[in-house]
Amino acid sequence: MKGSDVFLNTTPKELSAFENFLRKGELYDVVLDGLNVAMHGRGTVKERAMLVVLDGLNVAMHGRGTVKERAMLLLKAVDHYATVERKRVLVIGRKHMAWWPKKIMTTIRSMATCYFTEDMSEDDPFLLCAAVASGKQTVVVSRDLLRNHKFKLVSVGLNSIFQKWQRSRQEVLTWHHGEMSVLKPPEHRLTAHGSDTEGWHIPYDNGVELQPYEIPNTWLCIRMKVDIERKLSHSTDR
Repeated sequence: MKGSDVFLNTTPKELSAFENFLRKGELYDVVLDGLNVAMHGRGTVKERAMLVVLDGLNVAMHGRGTVKERAMLLLKAVDHYATVERKRVLVIGRKHMAWWPKKIMTTIRSMATCYFTEDMSEDDPFLLCAAVASGKQTVVVSRDLLRNHKFKLVSVGLNSIFQKWQRSRQEVLTWHHGEMSVLKPPEHRLTAHGSDTEGWHIPYDNGVELQPYEIPNTWLCIRMKVDIERKLSHSTDR
């Protein structure tokens, strides 16, 4: 998170405050990327930074309109994890969310812990650090592919570990006609499973175009022909 220059992601003062927050020892089942979820997962880091300015202008000129819509999306996500899945939720957001409708944000805070970074800070490192600090059972909720952080891991081994962690611990929310769905990590690693005696399950690409955050879930089931014939013969003999 500090890297070669702490000012690239945050400030020394903010980093110290966040470290103190983590030292409190609270453990969370879910760490939710608040702004990413509220934006339907759209937007680059620069676009999300611009949203900080636009939110302020929107409140000043048009009332709570689209800001309220974003707050409601976040509320739906928090309610799902806190109420339906009964998980302990931490929302990582930005301080400009204080401009969002008070009633909605109060409801969110009643169901989850909220930690807001400075508006110009990079929030992804806070998200990842909070998830890792909470333990191996914790999941991250975001559509962000976190590519920037993969590229910063100069060690091939660390990069591989990060990708394995991401595949097993990142959940993505999708929306269709106002209804929210949770895309869970695959139950199995995307590699060949099995043996020559028991048969093989091998993942393959069926040519269907997927979203960047979607994981292929098509498998070939392969067994040796001799083994199949032997089992059929044994069944017939009975």
